[in-house]
Amino acid sequence: MSLASFLQQSFAAQAPIGWTCRPEVAVLSKDLERILGFAPRADVLLEHAETNRRVWIEFEISRADPVANHMQFAVGHLFAPQLPGDAFVTRE
Repeated sequence: MSLASFLQQSFAAQAPIGWTCRPEVAVLSKDLERILGFAPRADVLLEHAETNRRVWIEFEISRADPVANHMQFAVGHLFAPQLPGDAFVTRE
């Protein structure tokens, strides 16, 4: 099991009450992925149904290109802005 998979499973197992947890969630629609030529995925998405609050979490473990995912999230936000209550969290 990879470190990312372990962390994703751990987040799901320890999600706070009222929150759901999903791994590898697409940030953009399929159409935007095709147009932009990349498909950013959040390592974990925590969602609170009652408040519509979402927390997108990026682990950035590999370090192969430590800013690539951040750039993809930022560019994606220009074309498909996140909701006002959304937060993007990373360790970088």
